[in-house]
Amino acid sequence: VTPIRDGMNLVAKEVVASKKRRGGVLILSEMAGAIDEMPEALSINPNNAFSVCEATHNALSMPISEQKKRLTAMQERLSVVTVQNWGKEFMGDLETVAKNEGSSRKQLSLTQRQRLATRYRTAGHRLIILDYDGTLRGFVKTPSPLAAAPTLRVWRTLKVLSDQPNTTVAIVSGRTRRALSSWFVGLPLVLAAEHGAWKRYGRKWEEIDSGFKKDKKRIRTVMEKYTSRTDGSEIEEKDHALVWHYTNVEPDIAFKRASELKRELTELLADDDVNVHDGRNIVEVKPSAVTKGSVVRELRRMYPSDFVLCAGDDYTDEDMFHELQDDPSAVTIKVGQTDTAARHTVAKPGQLLKLLEELSPPSSLTALTEIPTKLPRKVFHWLRK
Repeated sequence: VTPIRDGMNLVAKEVVASKKRRGGVLILSEMAGAIDEMPEALSINPNNAFSVCEATHNALSMPISEQKKRLTAMQERLSVVTVQNWGKEFMGDLETVAKNEGSSRKQLSLTQRQRLATRYRTAGHRLIILDYDGTLRGFVKTPSPLAAAPTLRVWRTLKVLSDQPNTTVAIVSGRTRRALSSWFVGLPLVLAAEHGAWKRYGRKWEEIDSGFKKDKKRIRTVMEKYTSRTDGSEIEEKDHALVWHYTNVEPDIAFKRASELKRELTELLADDDVNVHDGRNIVEVKPSAVTKGSVVRELRRMYPSDFVLCAGDDYTDEDMFHELQDDPSAVTIKVGQTDTAARHTVAKPGQLLKLLEELSPPSSLTALTEIPTKLPRKVFHWLRK
């Protein structure tokens, strides 16, 4: 039994490499960087006496066959993850950073915004497709719909745009249909919830048949295991997705647990038609057939337009950008400065809102002073704030 505390990454690998003809168990601190490369080790919190005692007991009682199985898996991985490969990955990361810096050249200029406004006002029909979280408003530290309800500025902007003649405004979000329905009561918007698993073009919601419900129980079981040992994390359950949130988890622990969870879920679901995704402080599992790109394809077919504007901020929105990349009438905008298939970028949601406000005549925004009284009381309170 070899216990390894923090900062001993090389020692842990040397111990594993040395045990070629005999068994043994590696106990490794969850705060050590090597834990992500050596998941077969018994992970402990070195500051928790019970955690150390439990791991030591498990190690001493572990059958020789299980010891050799774990050691073999780690030894095979170490034989591949060489210093040469590490160097290649490091240089690859540097190239990625360079690409991300290059994306700043896509930043919308004042002249480009003015041209967009002119194109919008002279178009015969317009289609505006918008993500919500991170795009129309900033992120909040909880998945609660109440905390993320639209601000008065967001609501007014959408109201003005959707009231324009020959204009279709669609919100394509990962949020649930209940959240979108409550937020946008009274607005003539097309709504797509859970990345397109639910869609509403009029008053009635339509649901796709993704087959995801049969996978939910075992996915949730795995997520609950990580939630129970990760203070500050929580699970959000949707009809066609499960999301593990770790916004409020200590960063070092969050990174390790998210990596472990993604690895375990990927192995568990290898033969299923579902995908495991990394998002902004989330690990999300959803059907592979559910994408925002398919929603955009459907919107383009239903609402032929000579001006299309599409904006989003994360990996799910890249599907929309790819769907529109060959359309010369489409303006695609990434909110944020990471590498993207979008043609343009803005730094934050406030800048996108400013652009959307510039599309309509100034009199339209100033004339809109009333807040709809049909909104649910909680959302109405948020708008008043």
